[in-house]
Amino acid sequence: PHALAQLLPETFIVAPLATQKGLRALLIVDRHLQQGNTPYGEEDLGELEWFCRQATLAIENVEMHSDLARAFQE
Repeated sequence: PHALAQLLPETFIVAPLATQKGLRALLIVDRHLQQGNTPYGEEDLGELEWFCRQATLAIENVEMHSDLARAFQE
């Protein structure tokens, strides 16, 4: 089974957003917002995984930019 599918698929899904520096955020997707109140499927979980990867990349880019700006100021 899909790794995310094991994290409370009946009610909501919690997905961690972690960079090399550690956990940065938790993304919580509530089933209440899903049309038809149907259980999450593999396609939903795949899209959530893609979104989490993109969000993590954005967080890493901000961290790298901040680190570079700090290094230039020193």
